[in-house]
Amino acid sequence: MSQPRTIQLFLVDGDPRFRIKATLSNWTGLVYSLPRTCLDKDPARPDLQQTGVYLLFGTNDETGEAQVYVGQARERANGSGMLGRIYEHIQRDDSQDYFTHVIAVTTQNDSFGPTEISYLENRFYRMAADAARYKVTNGNCPSPGKVTEEKEAELEEFIGYARTVIGALGFKVFEPLDTTVPDSEPDFVDVHRAERAEGVFELRYNGAFARGLQTPDGFVVLKDSRINAELTPSHPVSIERLRDHYVYAIGEDWVTTEDLLFNSPSGAAGFVGGASLNGRTEWKRGGRSLKEIEDSEVENAVQEP
Repeated sequence: MSQPRTIQLFLVDGDPRFRIKATLSNWTGLVYSLPRTCLDKDPARPDLQQTGVYLLFGTNDETGEAQVYVGQARERANGSGMLGRIYEHIQRDDSQDYFTHVIAVTTQNDSFGPTEISYLENRFYRMAADAARYKVTNGNCPSPGKVTEEKEAELEEFIGYARTVIGALGFKVFEPLDTTVPDSEPDFVDVHRAERAEGVFELRYNGAFARGLQTPDGFVVLKDSRINAELTPSHPVSIERLRDHYVYAIGEDWVTTEDLLFNSPSGAAGFVGGASLNGRTEWKRGGRSLKEIEDSEVENAVQEP
């Protein structure tokens, strides 16, 4: 289990909707969360002119798919570092026009050099691609450069802290979907191979059959779930949007080709059944609904001394 950590957030403009500066105790790193609309906000931040790595977040207008671009920038003679490079994306790079938010990663003592940012850019790219929460829009995998084993160990420690801070800011770009289920033992059960894994819910509705999990991020419909090809006449419009959003993961036989994350059990149930469904009553495990299980857990917790 990860150790508890304290992250300090500084609201640069006094409002959580705008620029946020994040730091950790005893860490030289510095992370900014920046809405696109605040990139030219005065007064400018001198640390955004430094050498560093940045991530551009947004959504594909046609598919609704979440996207990210990973880049690096060196401090230049004209004083323009990361922020200047991001401006170049806005002015000359239509392929990254989708982005609405920026995460910028640098150091409090401006200690990054070309070797460090090349390594970080490559690792961030590979971590985002492996997690598969966002479509990574880089044309190619960035080169990692060459670092000594001592420097690699140092940078990996830096990456661990940066990953924690970026996730805490709401961008879980490096965190794979949690589709493992805790067993009674310390190890985990592979839900795709287990016939009846503890924690896995099932939904059967009008020919559809799906398996799913509750996770800290929402409700996950597991790969190889069969969804209804037809939508009921009274289905909510939101179901059409969800199916359009995840069209890339719906096979020709209407079986999902990967794990899919939803904000709620009902959203997941509606996606599977093609109808307006209450996920807390439709998702079941061992004959008991999600609602019954949660009610029982709450009752037991209240009764404990």
